[in-house]
Amino acid sequence: MPTSRYERLAYPLTPAPLWLAAAVAGLTSSVHAEDYYFDPALLQGAAYGQDLARFNQRDALIEAGEHVLDVFVNDQMIASSETVLFIATADEGVKACLSPALLEKTAIRVTRDAPQQPAECVLLSDTGQSVAEEVDLTALRLNLVVAQQALLRTPRGYIPVSEWDSGIPALSLRHNTNYYRTENRDNNYRYGYLWSALNAGSNIGLWQVRHQGNLRYYDSNVSGSQYKYNAVRIRVDRPIPAIESMLTLGDSYTSNSLFGSLSFNGVKLASDQRMWPQGCRGFAPEVRGVAGTCR
Repeated sequence: MPTSRYERLAYPLTPAPLWLAAAVAGLTSSVHAEDYYFDPALLQGAAYGQDLARFNQRDALIEAGEHVLDVFVNDQMIASSETVLFIATADEGVKACLSPALLEKTAIRVTRDAPQQPAECVLLSDTGQSVAEEVDLTALRLNLVVAQQALLRTPRGYIPVSEWDSGIPALSLRHNTNYYRTENRDNNYRYGYLWSALNAGSNIGLWQVRHQGNLRYYDSNVSGSQYKYNAVRIRVDRPIPAIESMLTLGDSYTSNSLFGSLSFNGVKLASDQRMWPQGCRGFAPEVRGVAGTCR
């Protein structure tokens, strides 16, 4: 009996090619799973004979020692051009060892059962938190990825007081001066008038001295010349970061949040919102409850 068309097509559909494809795929995946190998014999010139063994290891692209890097936590820069120490560990290879000051900037919460480390540096694995670290040598970045629950709660835009800079000692003087002159030759009359507003200041450490005044001067061939200086306001400011306040000695004004502002001469201690983090300024409603969906 002749073989039908459908029976002749059944032989090419045997599962043998599928097993062959699977075997080739498994071989390819095993090749990619191995570490890359850089053959130093391919280099010529001054680079010939260089040790490329560290490039054959996937997690050893950075050498142990100190490196100047920008530190990012969850894609947010927390330190620029920071000197980071890398040490070689027995199990995990070369890992970053952060100084206590840098660890404080990262805001990573150190658990109580974390092992005690020397004061020089702390490994991220010894903080008791799951922290993924990656070094990008092309961008000179140390990228740290950590869960939000493993971070200390700080408002948005928070900057530690230790990073505040009081500036350099300086002396400033600003003025706004106007002068005009009138002359009448028929009556032989000459008159000149000058008015100047002065704003002077000096910064010495955390102390800030401010002075405001105005100067008036006129000259006439009839009544003569005369000048008068009026000191409008003199004060000394001193920020107190511990209580986020500003101490003012001298001429100042009361707050106008409830009543009209009044001038006085004395001592004033008031909160300064410029010391607050960006997330604490303005109105921020507090939302409580459980959100539900329509589905």
